Amino acid sequence: MATQDHSTEPVPALPEELRGLTYEQATPEQVARVREHVRARLAAADARWTPEERERRHAAFLDRLDAA
Repeated sequence: MATQDHSTEPVPALPEELRGLTYEQATPEQVARVREHVRARLAAADARWTPEERERRHAAFLDRLDAA
């Protein structure tokens, strides 16, 4: 399910030059690029869920937290 905020387009893999960096090694620009990439991946994953599925998964997640 796609919305105006979410695309169903596959997100490309993280560029090679950003792989393996630690937060301490990365420049602020590299950190921003990685964050943008991760946000796009999360939005793509979120777009696949219906509101009902999202609510069900959220409730299951809270149940696991309560059990821990």
